Amino acid sequence: MQPAPNTKGTIVLGSTSSDPHVVPLFLVKLLLEENGYRVVNLRCSNTPEAFVAAAGAQADIRAIVISNNNGAACEDLEGLSDALAQGQARVPVILGGRAWVHFSKALEDTLHGHGITHICTDFDALMRVLDGIERDTPCHTHA
Repeated sequence: MQPAPNTKGTIVLGSTSSDPHVVPLFLVKLLLEENGYRVVNLRCSNTPEAFVAAAGAQADIRAIVISNNNGAACEDLEGLSDALAQGQARVPVILGGRAWVHFSKALEDTLHGHGITHICTDFDALMRVLDGIERDTPCHTHA
């Protein structure tokens, strides 16, 4: 299948600093490209500052998509809100993967406090959030 042309902007994609899982990132990258996005794939083991710097370097940035599949998202993303406040990127930050073992309201609140604007549990939820961003709808919390 031929990727759709980059008509929807750029997504910065990568996993958190302690997460070495690169295969899910590659699959999400392919799906995003098929849906019309250009993807800057930072691959695995990124700091919050790396995500924000990469997003700030894109003229047509739509979102930062962060994957965490080892359950350490809260610890890995502790500096994200500071990096976002100091950086040039003012975009939604979407967390996906298996970032938790037991999801709770307290965990969701902590992630939002770190700067996560959306939490997606699968690719369809990610696309719904991105489509909502395209329509300039308000941020969701957990899709």
